[in-house]
Amino acid sequence: MKKLSFALLALVSFSAFAQIKVSDAWVRSTTPAQGATGAFMVIKAEQKVKLVGAESTAAGIVELHQMSMSSAGVMTMREVEVLEIAAGDALVLKPGGYHLMLMELKQKPLSPGDTLPVTLKFQTSDGKLQAQSVNLEVRAITAPAKAHDHQHHHH
Repeated sequence: MKKLSFALLALVSFSAFAQIKVSDAWVRSTTPAQGATGAFMVIKAEQKVKLVGAESTAAGIVELHQMSMSSAGVMTMREVEVLEIAAGDALVLKPGGYHLMLMELKQKPLSPGDTLPVTLKFQTSDGKLQAQSVNLEVRAITAPAKAHDHQHHHH
């Protein structure tokens, strides 16, 4: 029991140390036949961290993905292993860009107003891992990104 208590204490104090704030976390609703959906959010970090993965009890597989337009004008999607967040910066996961892909959904359909749990996995610059739980709000499949998503530009 001492080991478990110490591990929990270490995780709590470490979480307070690596300050990561997640806001506007949501996922698109689905149809009964749909087995996958995208999740979006804004992640701000006080120090440099890497988003190295995610998992959810609501999905068999959760991957980091990037949507991009090819030179031929075709939208493509590919898995990415790591997304870096610079100190004091924000990583915006949004439709048409970087996002989480939740596959093998265990609850179908996802309806607006539902929530889904997801655990984000981060690695700090000293190599330590940190997990952060987030509840995703299910929004209508036609939901646009909120206006503030367009204010984050990297030059």
